[in-house]
Amino acid sequence: MNFAHGALFMVGAYLTHQIVVQWGFSFWVALIVVPLLVGVLGIIIERAVLQFIYDENPLSVCSPHSASL
Repeated sequence: MNFAHGALFMVGAYLTHQIVVQWGFSFWVALIVVPLLVGVLGIIIERAVLQFIYDENPLSVCSPHSASL
């Protein structure tokens, strides 16, 4: 199980809240912008952390969870 997915969903929910409530944009703008931002964040996490553990011991599966903390 990969806990990083849940962490990215929560980042998306928080960004949506910020864009709609705090910054005053419409929900539809957030619906377009937030998935793009979360996708870029996911790519950054994959390039900075996950690519280095692909060939590691299977017991290092806990690393994506640790990165989300």
